[in-house]
Amino acid sequence: MNEKAPTPRIHEQDLEFAAQLAAHGRLLGQMYATAFEGRATEFQNFMHALIDNTARLPVEGSDSPEDILELNARINAHLERFARLTVAKIQNGRV
Repeated sequence: MNEKAPTPRIHEQDLEFAAQLAAHGRLLGQMYATAFEGRATEFQNFMHALIDNTARLPVEGSDSPEDILELNARINAHLERFARLTVAKIQNGRV
């Protein structure tokens, strides 16, 4: 394989972006766990509706049906993971 290592600047930008996403995810998880404290089923219903609605919304950034399908699958996977982690917080009382 002739893949080049990322340049230090690109690598630094990727790390910064990943850190921002992780921080936002943790903040949102804590906010939702607090908002739905003791109501894990209601949160699951909320997330189920969100995932269903998200799958129906148009995705910007590509005209390729394959890219849109892939992006929707990735969004769905992230939303499902967020839901699992947040339900665990709610059920374990980590609010």
